[in-house]
Amino acid sequence: MTYLFKGLKIYLTILDKDLNFLEDSPVSVLHHKPVKHCAKDGKIWMFVKVEDEMGFPKLSIN
Repeated sequence: MTYLFKGLKIYLTILDKDLNFLEDSPVSVLHHKPVKHCAKDGKIWMFVKVEDEMGFPKLSIN
């Protein structure tokens, strides 16, 4: 398997509504280029292309 970002350190960072740093966590493996996602109502909304349609999986933040 070829990793797209070999040698880079990539982190998932969580900020509060005032953009104050809350926490971060390293992302150990990526199989595709990261894209910009949005947060709404305490969830991270991601968009993915599924055939010719857009899907929006949501991650809850606890």
